Amino acid sequence: MPVQSVADDIFVNLASSDSIYDGWGANQTFIITDEGVIVVDTGFTNKIAHSLLREIRKRTDKPIKLAINTHDHSDHVFGNSVFAETTILAHSKCRARIIERGEERIMAYRKFDKTLEEALQGLSITPPQTAYNRDFTKRMGKKALKLIHPSEGAHT
Repeated sequence: MPVQSVADDIFVNLASSDSIYDGWGANQTFIITDEGVIVVDTGFTNKIAHSLLREIRKRTDKPIKLAINTHDHSDHVFGNSVFAETTILAHSKCRARIIERGEERIMAYRKFDKTLEEALQGLSITPPQTAYNRDFTKRMGKKALKLIHPSEGAHT
């Protein structure tokens, strides 16, 4: 996946297609702050999550302080286990859906075909440890990240 800089210390890991085998086309973001790194969405497979981690390490050795899940879809949260040693944050509804449907989703994908079964090997469902219910602001160093949760009608 090609990583692009979109602003000072903000990078996007772009999917090369929207194929199920390329993580459904989901992108990941990471933000480097004075205090550490914030990851936004962890990808569909451990391979994608490890690739993201390698891209982060090419740019900084600062600790990963926070991983944020924008919503519960597998292409955004299945890579959480790679970032399990950091705080994973999501809206409370996202967290609940990962707990409720994560194992069911991974089993269905593994039954889909041999390619997906192999791609998802070793993956474990890792729900966010921390959740919020309304808007949430996190300050790290000189950067402030505000998460805004619309009450209805939004995908992410």
